[in-house]
Amino acid sequence: MSNRDKLKTKQRQLNDNLYCASDGGNVAEVKKFLDLGADPYIEFDHYNALYAAVERNYLGVAEVLLQSGMGNDPEIVGRALICAVTPEAIELLAHYNPDCTAANAAKFAASDLIVINKEYDLLAAYDRYELPRAPIKKVVLKAIAKRYDLDQWGKLMKIKVPERYYQRLADFDIRYPWLTYGYNRKKSMIFNKIIREVLAECAS
Repeated sequence: MSNRDKLKTKQRQLNDNLYCASDGGNVAEVKKFLDLGADPYIEFDHYNALYAAVERNYLGVAEVLLQSGMGNDPEIVGRALICAVTPEAIELLAHYNPDCTAANAAKFAASDLIVINKEYDLLAAYDRYELPRAPIKKVVLKAIAKRYDLDQWGKLMKIKVPERYYQRLADFDIRYPWLTYGYNRKKSMIFNKIIREVLAECAS
């Protein structure tokens, strides 16, 4: 094996070790491998060390990686935001100016996934730190409409939906119990009508 190949193998091992240390939440090991020259940007199945640490909520590790230079790349931080699973993770990443339009392989930004998954505690943290939401995608609105979820729609649009509109949907379910589950055109029409009325009420 040539010296060049040996150096490549050594670098690969360092990168692997850094990722494993990040994925395991070992702050001391992460610092050690960074000092030895490991590259934190190397991705394994679309995940780098920072994404792994954030997804597992190892915020001490995440902060070390951010301070190592990864925090200077708004897109990297924005994609890490997609992996955040707690308000504390969002708070940490918010301090590093994330690009909130950064998307995953399915083209969903962090705010899209937070709404789709009904992670309202994360949405509250997202808004508390004044992170801009990505433009609302039609597919997100359609997903909400198919679930007839007024609460989710209101949080997405930052609108407080009056209680009487929730009651209208509940009355529909009582009147037509066989239409409660799954998608049906009649309930979809009522849901969309309610949305238009709420928007008109907010605009007046």
